Amino acid sequence: MNKLGHSDQPLVSIIIPCYNSAAYVAEAIESALAQTYPHCEVVVINDGSQDSSGEEIERYLGRVSYIQTENLGACHARNLGLKAANGERVQWLDADDVLRPHCVESKLTMSSGNTHCGNHIVPICDVAAMPGGTLPAIWNQPRYDLFKGLAYGTPPTPAPLHYKADLLAVGGFREGLPCAQEFDLHLRLLAKRKCEFISTGEVGVDIRTHDNNLSQRAGVKMHYTVLSILERIQADHFLCEKHKSAIAHHRIRTSQQLWRKGHKPEAQAIYREALTALPRGLQPHYFANAEGWLLKAIGLDKSEALRGFIAPLVKPLLTR
Repeated sequence: MNKLGHSDQPLVSIIIPCYNSAAYVAEAIESALAQTYPHCEVVVINDGSQDSSGEEIERYLGRVSYIQTENLGACHARNLGLKAANGERVQWLDADDVLRPHCVESKLTMSSGNTHCGNHIVPICDVAAMPGGTLPAIWNQPRYDLFKGLAYGTPPTPAPLHYKADLLAVGGFREGLPCAQEFDLHLRLLAKRKCEFISTGEVGVDIRTHDNNLSQRAGVKMHYTVLSILERIQADHFLCEKHKSAIAHHRIRTSQQLWRKGHKPEAQAIYREALTALPRGLQPHYFANAEGWLLKAIGLDKSEALRGFIAPLVKPLLTR
């Protein structure tokens, strides 16, 4: 790993929101304090925990900044931490996750002196699941932009190392969203601040995956929330044809997923809107593969019916 020059050593604020995570918060704090990069401050926000999280955090008084607030949600807690942070760069960390020792240093090394057309480079690391699990890093492309963000999903909250100025410029996390908060934040950074996300290719964070988290992410609520986020992004920002196309493509995928969950009238409406919004010049690109061609040729309802018929026949052949 290349060493950072003196001018490339900004203060990094590691911000940890905590709600009822007494069993894990000490490990999260220890991982933040154990970073190989020496210029870090740790800010912990107790979001009205009802367990002994406060007692666990108080053990680190003098080594971390401690903020207590009523329970108003993780996004509110993160925004409080952002306002209190002294660092030029910001590393988010949930209270039940763990940073690997080189997490901050490797991301700073990646972005050191690196800008693209005057825009900030935001390094993102890989993440691993605890205990002993894996997380699909389909979003972790070498270069990640608004178009790829819609195609591959968004990095988890602790994956990027942000510039504080960028976070403040877009208003931090949008409070009140039931889910997909990091998706909303990252798209606003990409659309408004023209940030460019670049992968370090290294695992920097270990994330605990909980059953309730996974079910929520897969739920119908997530699809509708993401669509509302996209509508807001499109209304608030001037987007080029490629980005409008990306949003239309995402709507098509959402319509397919909602259809498979039994929400057929809503799926049909979203599909029709997506076709209307998809620029004609880019339609052949999306419908080039067999699934896309079939979808356009016979429509959402018939293509999904055919898929439902064929899938059980093909699955045994693939598992032999």
